[in-house]
Amino acid sequence: MSTEILRTEGIRKSFGQVTAVAGVDMSVSPKEFLAIVGRSGSGKSTLLNLLAGLDSPDAGRITSEGRELPRDENALADWRREHVGLVFQAFHLIPTLSALENVALPLYPTRTGVAERRERAEQRLTQVGLGHRIGHRPGQLSGGEQQRVAIARALVGEPSLILADEPTGNLDSSTGQEILDMFERLRQETGFALVVVTHDEKVAEAADRRLRLQDGTVVA
Repeated sequence: MSTEILRTEGIRKSFGQVTAVAGVDMSVSPKEFLAIVGRSGSGKSTLLNLLAGLDSPDAGRITSEGRELPRDENALADWRREHVGLVFQAFHLIPTLSALENVALPLYPTRTGVAERRERAEQRLTQVGLGHRIGHRPGQLSGGEQQRVAIARALVGEPSLILADEPTGNLDSSTGQEILDMFERLRQETGFALVVVTHDEKVAEAADRRLRLQDGTVVA
């Protein structure tokens, strides 16, 4: 079995006459921190959506540990739930749910019982420094705290890969650095691979490896 968590071979994605991803070959190794960088419109977020199985390539293939990603939407959702955690710039927390309920949400389609869901969500919130805020709703939390909740939610399924789209983009520089430091600590503790899309060179400099896109093509 391949030791690569993900590999893409010549993947392409177009929207009408616009080619967003133009034949990208790349791989993600276990436990590595990979930054995908480039200017706005370079195809970074489209590539991340393809890696997450949120969108399908028009051509090429994506494999996970040597197996091509399933085409069936249900099977793809199962793969994502078992292997991938997602973190977004806008947090995407449900405002009517508590921090605990937001973190536990990905476990509901599984056979995890109520007590185990709560225990795992509490553990992850404690791990990101929010064990004392489990009953707070997103509107009662700062931007940095909301991103911590989102990271805890991404980790609750114990994924081997975290995909993060501009995770510090809505935060001030100090809070952004705290989030970046926390990602690194959690990566060392739990062993997931981390792929971050960013336009922030400081975030990119912290990565083990950088992949630069321009017009949907890897240029460096």
